[in-house]
Amino acid sequence: MVALAVMAIGLLGVVGLQATLRANADVSRQRSEAVRIAQEQLDTLRGYTSLAGASGLSYEGIADLDGEPVATGIANTEFTLHQTVTAAGAGRAKMVELQVAWRDRRAESDNQWVDFATLIAGTPPALAGSLILSPAKTALATPGGRHPAIPPQAQDNGDGSSSFQPVGSGGVSWTFDNLTGVITRTCSVAGVCSSSYAFLLTGYVRFATGQAPSAALAENPPELDDADLASVPAQGFVRVRRVGQSVDDVCVHRADPQPTGPRPRFVVYYCAVPVEVSAGVWSGRSDLHFADPPVAPALRQLASDATDAAPNHLRVCRYSPAQNPTRNSDHPAAYSSVGGALVNQNFLVISAGPATDSTPAGPWTCPADDPQTPVISSTWPHQP
Repeated sequence: MVALAVMAIGLLGVVGLQATLRANADVSRQRSEAVRIAQEQLDTLRGYTSLAGASGLSYEGIADLDGEPVATGIANTEFTLHQTVTAAGAGRAKMVELQVAWRDRRAESDNQWVDFATLIAGTPPALAGSLILSPAKTALATPGGRHPAIPPQAQDNGDGSSSFQPVGSGGVSWTFDNLTGVITRTCSVAGVCSSSYAFLLTGYVRFATGQAPSAALAENPPELDDADLASVPAQGFVRVRRVGQSVDDVCVHRADPQPTGPRPRFVVYYCAVPVEVSAGVWSGRSDLHFADPPVAPALRQLASDATDAAPNHLRVCRYSPAQNPTRNSDHPAAYSSVGGALVNQNFLVISAGPATDSTPAGPWTCPADDPQTPVISSTWPHQP
């Protein structure tokens, strides 16, 4: 009888252990399903198809969810999704916190849960694919096996160099070293070539004239109108004044509308800035020079100073993510010790003031960035 009593006590312990193991296995299965639900929700949120819009999932549509029931194949419990969204990164990202809750077989209400949190960037979907690529060892780092600053339309010569004829150059072409991006040769229209050592400086000039400048116009300027085109000279629109030089380096550009097709939305410019081989760098400043004497409409020229509010005068802003950038690539007011090619050195031209007494009154200033959009379009006064 003593042996039976001991065995009965042992059997009771085994039954309790089995019940505990079964309950733990049940909770483990439920937790795995909750994790799957949370990961699936995060992947869905990251897969937005537009920044804003009524159709499909948009970045703008990522919002709070309070107690959303979730259908699942597990029949012995029910899952509830809680989603909290807060703005982060000056409106260009959202912090998403997820909680998937459920009740196990021993409870009457939700007593189990898993928590997840992630940051979702407001990146235009067309550009999102570039985020998965390594910044140093990808095909995009050296497109076509060439230096990234070499214009994509440049022709690869097959000998470690590429030839490029800039728009507006009148037939002059440059030869780039594919590895360094340095311009090593310049050829004239007649085919006469000479050795050189120069760094590329290129960008776009956009116009938002005739209306009060705004962040929206800085992000998406309109097409160039006749007045904009008339203010762009045939040559020397963009010039570079290097430190220690009394003569400007004249850049080439093209702004004339094509015989067919839409009007241009910007003026593209290319500069070959000569560099002393012994120094290997250059310092200086790039500026815009408008048609002089101005053509129709009359007196469409650069404003005289920051207080000039004449409606037919122009003010030049430069795109830059920082007011006082320390890197040359950020487009500073003046470049310092530039040791290579620079791209996307972009400008925005605005009117100095309104044509009539209207709001806001002049002088107009360069538009700041709109932090509620993912596009960084901050501009800063450059000229006068």
